[in-house]
Amino acid sequence: MGGNGDEEMVITPGGMRPKSAVHEVRPGEVVTGEGLVVAAAGEAAIPAGMAPSQEVVQKESLEATPAAEPAARPAEPVGMRPGGAAESTSTGGMPAEADEELVVTPGGYRKRSLVHEIGPDHVLDLSTGTVKQMHISGREVADFGPIEQRDVGRRLMPDNVALRPGIVPGLATGWIAYADWSNTTGNPITRFATSWVVPPAPSTNHSQTIYLFNGIQNSTMIYQPVLQWGPSPAGGGSSWNVASWYADGQGGPAFHSSLAPVSSGQVITGVITLTGQSGASFSYNCEFIGIANTSLPITNVQELTWSVETLEAYGLQQCSDYPAAMFTSMWGIDLSTTAGRPAITWSPVNAVTDCGQSAHVVSNANPGGAVELYYSTRAEFTDSTAAINSDGRLETFLRDVNGGVWNIWQTVPHSGPWSWTNLLGGIVITPVQAALNTDGRLEIFGIGTDHAAYNMWQMAPHAGPWSGWNRLGGWVSRLAVALNSDGRLELFGIGGDGALYNMWQTAPHSGPWSGWNRLGGWVKEISAIDNSDGRLEVFGIGGDGALYNMWQTVPHAGPWSNWNRLGGWVSQIAASINSDGRLEVFGIGGDGALYNMWQTVPHAGPWSNWNRLGGWVSQIVPALNSDGRLEVFGIGGDGALYNMWQTVPHAGPWSNWNRLGGWVSHISAALNSDGRLEVFGIGGDRELYNIWQTVPHAGPWSGWNKLT
Repeated sequence: MGGNGDEEMVITPGGMRPKSAVHEVRPGEVVTGEGLVVAAAGEAAIPAGMAPSQEVVQKESLEATPAAEPAARPAEPVGMRPGGAAESTSTGGMPAEADEELVVTPGGYRKRSLVHEIGPDHVLDLSTGTVKQMHISGREVADFGPIEQRDVGRRLMPDNVALRPGIVPGLATGWIAYADWSNTTGNPITRFATSWVVPPAPSTNHSQTIYLFNGIQNSTMIYQPVLQWGPSPAGGGSSWNVASWYADGQGGPAFHSSLAPVSSGQVITGVITLTGQSGASFSYNCEFIGIANTSLPITNVQELTWSVETLEAYGLQQCSDYPAAMFTSMWGIDLSTTAGRPAITWSPVNAVTDCGQSAHVVSNANPGGAVELYYSTRAEFTDSTAAINSDGRLETFLRDVNGGVWNIWQTVPHSGPWSWTNLLGGIVITPVQAALNTDGRLEIFGIGTDHAAYNMWQMAPHAGPWSGWNRLGGWVSRLAVALNSDGRLELFGIGGDGALYNMWQTAPHSGPWSGWNRLGGWVKEISAIDNSDGRLEVFGIGGDGALYNMWQTVPHAGPWSNWNRLGGWVSQIAASINSDGRLEVFGIGGDGALYNMWQTVPHAGPWSNWNRLGGWVSQIVPALNSDGRLEVFGIGGDGALYNMWQTVPHAGPWSNWNRLGGWVSHISAALNSDGRLEVFGIGGDRELYNIWQTVPHAGPWSGWNKLT
């Protein structure tokens, strides 16, 4: 019939017309006033007069997928306009329009039109030389065009990170710190997994974007499970989110999975897996284990050979724009090839150090390796002091090699995860002393560089913020603190003349503090504790190496007794109290062995003689189990942690020494609110570690766990 040559004419409710001018409007589609069929809000539209060949191409790219399958975005191939005309491009596939918005991806800045979300049940395939989005049923959804190939054998990132032109940020951007390993074994990587804890939010917000990931790359693309803070073309904002990415360098295309929210303190594991190989073409999947819709499979790509653990950041104006933590540990690294798990040596690279950032290789083990990515200057610690908050959370105070004081705490009672490491400031020259006020506020004490005593306290029960350091004055070389039975803390110090001095709160859990009071004697180490009848007692090592004691003559008050000689020869002492009310003192003898002596009746003498418990230890820490048995921890001659314990409550015989392992230079211990002892130690790398009873007042003990 006439009008369109030999084209078939059909009858519609509006009369005769060519068949090519009749279009089906499917569920979820609408017809606009311009005569366009729109598949979904914001998607490309089909002109009503499109020729049959054009209609097939456009409908194929816009066709709805089964049950909740997201529409492809965008539907038209990269570089093509909706009408079919080619769009001019610049190097790396960037559209030529200068005013198109630039967005930041884990691979640098690029134009928004080059970033594509690949939803669930879709795959990126590169078998034909262009990047095609395929539904898992085998149906092509979109063709994004070719990706510029680069010389094989050269890594893509960080050399090709596309930075934003003409913008000078407050801090440097791009790859900040990372560790890398190149697979030169000749055996393709089959699995690369890394776990890490989602860090706390940054304390300041300048719309910065931070990426943390493990990834593998070749010369053209990088493949990565990414933790993101801040905005990106995948979404997000002032929150933590995860997605898998496949990104070109130098501003080319980038693809990502759906974005999924995660929370600070959550443990996440990103894993890349080889799913197939055909000659020189490889197929992989990238995802976060257990987090829905984060999978981004790719097929028929160049082999991925260069593995990284990376901190990447954009738009930061000040150092507090980084997470409010010292570092993030990328741990549990597990990398396999077709020949098994290779030996790995991670190479740290500190590309940007304007806030002290760095990458620190903790372990090259495989599996079980770890790399720490620091946001600020890496602190190294010399000692720790453990305490318990009034809400049941342990808190540990650390002194770094420069004397700075830090704290770290359990985020829930008797359990992890632990907080980030927080700098409290100041400079102290000996380990801090900690005590719990009767109103529930922790208080710590330290000796400043001027040898005066200082204190600092929580401003609210079991919570910060902390006060600044307050100068209590005097001149002291050692400190010890104890709680009076009327609720007042009392501080003891060794003065410049070697005598014992004390000072105290003048009201329960409150200042002002008294001045220093001289108790006399000559001692070189002290330990203070509260008797079961409410009288404080202090023990000291005299000039002759013997143990001495003195005590309040009435509960929480003076006058004090004179010094009393208990004898022996000890180089270190620590006092504890038995569950039946008898004080017990432990000391390291001249032979390096552990010794103990005790009150023969509650809160009174006479005292036993010294008893040899044996072993060889360089530091001792006693603690009371929740079932009433004392336990002592010591550092052995091999640097490992050892423990021994009373076999029945408040009595011997004692066990033999038991080796808990590790290598530590300083230890402290505290009792969890659920009855499990926990020990903290400074490792050979000058970081803090912890180990704990797995059940109340009993072993087995956990292995050592790294906290900083």
